Amino acid sequence: MKLKNLASSALCVLMIAAFSIAIACNTSNGGADASAPPAPSAEHKPLGVIVNNTFQVGVTLAEIPFVSWAKTAADSTPDAATAETTISVVGPGPTAIPLGAAYFNPAATLTASDSLPATINVYKRNAFATDGGGGSTATLIASQSTATVADGGSGSWYSYTPVALNVVAGAYVSPGDSITVTITKVGAGTTVPQGQLSLFTSIQ
Repeated sequence: MKLKNLASSALCVLMIAAFSIAIACNTSNGGADASAPPAPSAEHKPLGVIVNNTFQVGVTLAEIPFVSWAKTAADSTPDAATAETTISVVGPGPTAIPLGAAYFNPAATLTASDSLPATINVYKRNAFATDGGGGSTATLIASQSTATVADGGSGSWYSYTPVALNVVAGAYVSPGDSITVTITKVGAGTTVPQGQLSLFTSIQ
């Protein structure tokens, strides 16, 4: 009886040893670990992300203007000017934010004129004298006239084709600045159509 029990114990030990050796061999030969998730194949694409075969992700972001103003209607008459109007205030952030570009995107055409141009002017006003003269002073930061290109203006406008304004060299804005706009006319004037003014920090 004791001999039979001894034989059973020996058999169990041999079975455990054989099982352990099998596991060790499987691991050393690169066997899969059931506890680890499978490595992604070259065709694996996580939900919501497009990747190439080297698993590199490319993202391109378009800059959103930090100031945007909608001119909701064309001028009522060619000689109708727009008095200085506050269109935005710069929110919290760093000081001396550079103005890189400014555009007016018209909804209709405009014919350039050297004798009767309209001019869009963009200013900043700040309540703090340390940033450009205080709120009583309007500091020009961008402008453009509707004269011909030969005369230093924008030339004629075309529907939904952005017109670049000339940014004053070194122009910047800071938190608390009020951004204002005027449209001036000469003589009988030129009708400025409905459109959208946008200011960007990057050079476009």
